[in-house]
Amino acid sequence: MSFYIKCYLSAFREHRHWTLVALVPVMLYLIVAAVRVDNFLITQDFSYSGEVRIAMSHRPVDTLTLDALLTDPDRLFLDTFALRQLQQRLEFQPQIHELPTSQGLKRLAHGSMHLSSRPDSRLRLTYTGSHVHIGETMVDFYSQLLVQRVEAGAARHSDTAAAPSSLKPVGPLTTTGVASFWSAERLPRAILVFVLSLLAVVLLIGILELSDPSFKSERQIARYLDLPVLGSMPDARQLARHLEETQE
Repeated sequence: MSFYIKCYLSAFREHRHWTLVALVPVMLYLIVAAVRVDNFLITQDFSYSGEVRIAMSHRPVDTLTLDALLTDPDRLFLDTFALRQLQQRLEFQPQIHELPTSQGLKRLAHGSMHLSSRPDSRLRLTYTGSHVHIGETMVDFYSQLLVQRVEAGAARHSDTAAAPSSLKPVGPLTTTGVASFWSAERLPRAILVFVLSLLAVVLLIGILELSDPSFKSERQIARYLDLPVLGSMPDARQLARHLEETQE
């Protein structure tokens, strides 16, 4: 057994430059991943007028100002009742094959949904992530929820002296594919590709070594011929390398 291990280690040292081939699949994976669309930007714009008030679901009479909601949009996105409704809507989407759990949906809403103000009295609701169908469903759901909450807030905060408030969607949802040059999610996959490629190179060296019919030692020649070995010539390649190193 030790003889075969020594033979393999010798073959590995001889072909160690082949290990650089393992970097080729990793580079190809990173190049393809860099040009492939793997993230989506889904937006819905709104126009508003007046003093917009948003109804709170857990309090039947309280409302929230638009500035307060822009400061902390999770009051809308992480509303418990809203998350339940969103979970139910996702379950009825046939194109969504892998549904997030309740906690996963909460993390997704917190990390991927954004509400920002735009010029000319406009708002923008944005989803940023890799799940296009989930993102479109979430933006559509929160768009309808925001309009409903504004209407309910206007009814709760009725002020005859103030101008009537309104909030309406502007145009349809827009979905834009984005190709990111680098993402931390690719690192484990790149490492896996490199390890598998390196194992393939190591296996190939072992196969070539086992399929090589040449003798590897004097003892192997003696066993094959059933004759004693009287002498042997040194490896000329090692002598040549040694001479080159001494000359340098």
